[in-house]
Amino acid sequence: EKLRHRKRRAKRRAFRKTTPGFTQVQAIGEDGTKGYVHDATSLRRNPPEFNFINKDDYCSIRDETWKLLTEKVSIDFEGHEAAEKKALSDKKDRIKLLCVVYTIEYNHARIQPIRETWGKSCDGFVVASNKTDLALDIVNIPHEGAEEYSEVWHKVQAVWSYVYDNYYNDYDWFHIGGDDMYVLVENLRLYLESDEIRLASNGGLHLPTGTEKLQYPLSLGRHFKDFSEIHFNSGGPGYTINKAALKTVVTKIGYQIKSFRSSAEDLYFHKALQAIAGLYPYDTRDEEGGERYHHFKPETLYNFHVAEHDQTKDWYSAFSVNPVKEGLDSCARRSVSFHYIDSELMRYMYALLNGYCRDAYVNDRMLIP
Repeated sequence: EKLRHRKRRAKRRAFRKTTPGFTQVQAIGEDGTKGYVHDATSLRRNPPEFNFINKDDYCSIRDETWKLLTEKVSIDFEGHEAAEKKALSDKKDRIKLLCVVYTIEYNHARIQPIRETWGKSCDGFVVASNKTDLALDIVNIPHEGAEEYSEVWHKVQAVWSYVYDNYYNDYDWFHIGGDDMYVLVENLRLYLESDEIRLASNGGLHLPTGTEKLQYPLSLGRHFKDFSEIHFNSGGPGYTINKAALKTVVTKIGYQIKSFRSSAEDLYFHKALQAIAGLYPYDTRDEEGGERYHHFKPETLYNFHVAEHDQTKDWYSAFSVNPVKEGLDSCARRSVSFHYIDSELMRYMYALLNGYCRDAYVNDRMLIP
């Protein structure tokens, strides 16, 4: 199996030398050698325990985060367990999800809380940085330009190039974002396995049978549109792409788009999808119009009121393609990601969502054994 994967990687690298696309990169190992390929299954196979610090303090909080995560948003554990049992009985694998986080050496302390909380639920997990630390699944992936905010677009180009060359055949979906996102992996996996997304990835004609040789490129996330009419998914909560979208951008992006120096990696990635394939972000709202991907943290979403803002000056309302809803209505019950989550808030959210504060729940939606 490993030999087969090595041959596939070699074939892709050879193909990429004949295509425009992103520049090929080689990660640097801890010993300084180039060509390092991280075992993305390491975290899933060896998950760390959740270090629940100050439990009494956390579980006694009754703030807006608590309200949003007990009154509206929850993890569908029942659906997750049912899907696990069905996959086992049918002897079929569930979709494989690779979670990719990008960071810098200065912020490496943010990675352990991710590994202890949502990261270990991903089938594959890798962190891109400017220094390798294998104990934290962090890999040094060099990129064009300096290691600074204005070069994030070049950084993400290198990350996608590395992911395509080394993990394309191993995973079905790829979720990328910064070190301040929180992903509800169980909800995301169920969403990706839903008939809605399976149908969309097959071009909307009929559900895939498993014999298809082509796939429709999809990008899922929080849908925005800037003042120049470029549609994109916000990079804050991360966006999720399938194999077709990954291959399309990595191998076909033109020099003009990839040469831009910008922090707006989300905008330029989707600008490339539009230029190459005429592809716009998929509408990821639920049947009630609630967003699944959130550019803000729970507290901000709970308190946001459209009436208090001049939409001509408020970029969030101005950039939102769909009408902005308020409070609990803004969120899908099975939301999949949030943004601006620091390490302390990450642990607090994980505790609430995973039953560590049982007395905090206002109903029995949290089906924890």
